[in-house]
Amino acid sequence: MIRNSGFQTFMKCAGYVVLFSAMQVVASVMASLVMTLALFLSGMDLNAIDLETAAYSVYYETMILSELLFIAAVFLLKRRNAAREASLNPTAPSALFSGAFVGFAAYAAVIIFLSVVMSLLPAIQQSQDGYMEAQNAIAAAKPAFWAEIVSICLLAPLTEEILCRGLLLNALRERFDPKKAIFISALIFALIHGNLYQIVFTLPLGLLLGWLAFRFGSVWPAVLTHVAFNFSNYPARICMELGFDLESKLTNVVHSSWLSFCFISVPIALFFLRRAMKKVPEPQAEKQGAPFDPFAQDPFAPPSYGRGVPPFTPDPSQFNDFQGGSMAAPEYLIVGLGNPGEKYAQNRHNVGFMALDYIALRERVTIQNLRFKALTGECTLSGKKVLLLKPQTFMNLSGEAVREAAAFYKIPPEKILVIYDDINFVPGVFRIRNSGSAGGHNGIKSIISCLGTDAFPRVKIGVGNPPPQWELMNWVLGNPSPEDQKCIISSLEDVYDSTKLFAAGDLDRASALYNGKQHG
Repeated sequence: MIRNSGFQTFMKCAGYVVLFSAMQVVASVMASLVMTLALFLSGMDLNAIDLETAAYSVYYETMILSELLFIAAVFLLKRRNAAREASLNPTAPSALFSGAFVGFAAYAAVIIFLSVVMSLLPAIQQSQDGYMEAQNAIAAAKPAFWAEIVSICLLAPLTEEILCRGLLLNALRERFDPKKAIFISALIFALIHGNLYQIVFTLPLGLLLGWLAFRFGSVWPAVLTHVAFNFSNYPARICMELGFDLESKLTNVVHSSWLSFCFISVPIALFFLRRAMKKVPEPQAEKQGAPFDPFAQDPFAPPSYGRGVPPFTPDPSQFNDFQGGSMAAPEYLIVGLGNPGEKYAQNRHNVGFMALDYIALRERVTIQNLRFKALTGECTLSGKKVLLLKPQTFMNLSGEAVREAAAFYKIPPEKILVIYDDINFVPGVFRIRNSGSAGGHNGIKSIISCLGTDAFPRVKIGVGNPPPQWELMNWVLGNPSPEDQKCIISSLEDVYDSTKLFAAGDLDRASALYNGKQHG
């Protein structure tokens, strides 16, 4: 993973926390203005109104507003990248199911934990007393119970997980290893609750939620855990809202039954969690400074960057399926050529696939959607929407995938960049051209035939000429030597920079900078 500087990471995290706090302030101001205007229009004397009580009466509606404003602000500021940066990635149903039971089990564990800690540390008991006093003041104003349930049990878990296990955790992982990133995000999660009583249990809870988000590559299991945990405070309250007294037999039965269920959930959560972990592959280890090594990767398991992306092999019967994507209309298409299958993964003929995997790594996206007879991914380069495409039809038919994708999105040839191997250049050298003949490359021949033109840009990555005793086919379907591998890998950063200049409409500058440059 590409590492930000400590200052960049700090500023990024601080910005997210400030945005979260700012939306609470904005929501409070908006609620105050609306309430004051309503009271004024009703003709009531504002001096005779207890404004604090009035504010508490709409406390949870204000919370709902701040939570919705935060989610809207994230999607407005991040736009197409919001879901990815907030880790709102789909995950296995078993992970979601286990997440809910983990939340119930965590509630039981926290009850025991707090009873022990408060007996040992009186300061925490005092903090709890202050917290309950504030909650009682809110309850005395009789806020809407529906708003409390929606805010505390649904929107608060969602917004806090988007902030702490999505935006913050992902930003921290650009600088730190997963363990440190999870701890720091959990600490921030605890501190934003603002009182010692909650900090004591939200810190370990945050560690659990961070691990779930990292392990399953998505915030959704953590959201379900958070929802279940928060809801576990409310069964007895629901009885009271239905008209039963706090000391009534029914309320006591419901309360004790729910606590029993939460304790029983501990082994159930462990059982389902183990099953979910077997179904979702463990995320790849991330080591600071570890080099990108395309020669050690399965082409159907490109770097998952800790997001638990399952490896798979495309089924040709699915090639006509449209399996979605976050961008409705990419403006540019970047194609990496290669042959599908583990057998060919490290071949010279697959350097186009390797280059696309490196772009995906730098942009923190995955190339896993099966569409247009290809594996696809989407990202933004130089502010432009780009579709990354790895044809799965084997090299000789690569043009079919390119033609389908270009036709679907109406992308003209001049906005299609093809990356592929070239035997005319030594490893560590690549050349950029705006157009040209196939030069004997079967993948390019297929693309020219399917598009009806050779006027599309390309990046030709050198793999070296075969020695006299080698047949060309055996050479390109062979693996480079370790020395050649290092040269090819060292060129990929400049290939990536070239794709950004391509998306910016300045491929000529890329040619001037990188054509013929020796890497490695």
